[in-house]
Amino acid sequence: MKDGSDFCKLCREAKDLADSHIVPEFIYKPLYDEKPRRMLSATSTDEGVQLGFPQKGIREQLLCVDCEQYLNRSFEQKSLATWRTLSGEQPGSRLKLTECTDSQGDQQLILEGHDYASLKLLLLSILWRASVSSLQTYGDVRLGPHEESIRGMILNQNPGEECEYPVILYILDDEDLRNMPPPSQGRMKGHRVYQFLLARVLVITFVTGHLKQESFFNYALRDSSPLRIPIVKAAELPIIKEAVRVWKTIKPPGELI
Repeated sequence: MKDGSDFCKLCREAKDLADSHIVPEFIYKPLYDEKPRRMLSATSTDEGVQLGFPQKGIREQLLCVDCEQYLNRSFEQKSLATWRTLSGEQPGSRLKLTECTDSQGDQQLILEGHDYASLKLLLLSILWRASVSSLQTYGDVRLGPHEESIRGMILNQNPGEECEYPVILYILDDEDLRNMPPPSQGRMKGHRVYQFLLARVLVITFVTGHLKQESFFNYALRDSSPLRIPIVKAAELPIIKEAVRVWKTIKPPGELI
């Protein structure tokens, strides 16, 4: 069961809590309609999945104001240009993003100029926030003993080595995705992974205590060489297929009929 304490989940001090985003608000931005400002959202509840048109991303009282500012200053602001480049919203002036074809004929993007530490810690912080959240939408994210380990990495601004909680990014070929389904857990190459679909960027994080050098590290976030990001077909991804299945089981809001 997830801890329902009123203490800040990050610093663990008794302070007034803010309405904390699990996923930072700037990641939601490509999903919004401008007039009116809203997006299509699905959240898990005791009654099942509910659809709505929120004007802000999912929030709950989770962190104190000081820790909110710490995450924003240390990771979110430093990763803003990189994320806008990846999401297709606005290319960063110091970043280079090129599309190419690998030796097997698959399309991929090559990203240069990103900051490894801030980007990885931003994504690990989203995973960690989902794990400590009490909301059912994030109920599939349970990090167990890794929760404390990642908390320490966040507090110490330590992204770890590339083989420590490696993070792999995929770009979806569909630029018109208008929802952000709940994250899910699964297994890849025998390891537990968590998947977050953040607009058109699919983030897969390996959470295991026995990782060693493996072939997929060629695509993991790293501190040195350019980042390779495969382009994948959205319609073929299990997380998209599951979202479509959920849409078909529930009655959509009147605006969608």
